[in-house]
Amino acid sequence: MKILKELDDAKLVIVELEVNLGKEVRSAPTLCAKYKGKIIPLNTAHDGRPILMREENSIEDLVNKIESDIGPIDTVIYNIGAQIGDRTLAETSYKAFEMGWRMATFGLFRLAQVLTTKMKERQGGNIIVTSATSAVRGNKGQHSHAAAMGGRRMLCQSLNAEFSKDGIHVAHVIIDGAVDAPDTLGKMLGPDLFEKFKEQKGTDGMILPENVADTYLFLAQQTKSTWTHEIDIRAFSDQAWWNH
Repeated sequence: MKILKELDDAKLVIVELEVNLGKEVRSAPTLCAKYKGKIIPLNTAHDGRPILMREENSIEDLVNKIESDIGPIDTVIYNIGAQIGDRTLAETSYKAFEMGWRMATFGLFRLAQVLTTKMKERQGGNIIVTSATSAVRGNKGQHSHAAAMGGRRMLCQSLNAEFSKDGIHVAHVIIDGAVDAPDTLGKMLGPDLFEKFKEQKGTDGMILPENVADTYLFLAQQTKSTWTHEIDIRAFSDQAWWNH
């Protein structure tokens, strides 16, 4: 583990953070940083997703620091989610809608802008982008998420159109099903509902993170003659997004 930056005037605090999921409000003790008079959650109360990337220059500084101190980035995985739960249009605030876009699309834009310049000089690299069913189908109550993920998908296509000729491989991965992840879906459902859900899905009925990692490794190692630019992943027992 390598410390990238120390914030002398920052303190760690635990805050009872509430997150509005539309039909209900969940709260949980959440690790936060108290910095320059602001309380900055290091993850959200309902899914553990880091949100420090919303701070100015945080993505750009991190990329430059890694390139300088560790070495060239060959493969990057953009795995920031943007799910805020089911909400009617009236329940979706401007702030919530914008947060989805910032995390799903604007964050990827910032990452690509700083990293493609470096990858272009080296004539190679992989940008693998985790996405969701909402990128290809808008569901009721998913105004923010569908708009954000749809934008993410189109951005991946635009990046491919510009940078494929420079040896930069952009792969958009649609996670079209429930992932067996206690720290994300498990926190959203709660431990009891999560275990019941897993029982209902049965053996191999949920997407396993370690198997997703195998797919990502395969994408990163593809030759230029057979690049995959979009792929969707689901458990064998789930219907594909276009069938329901």
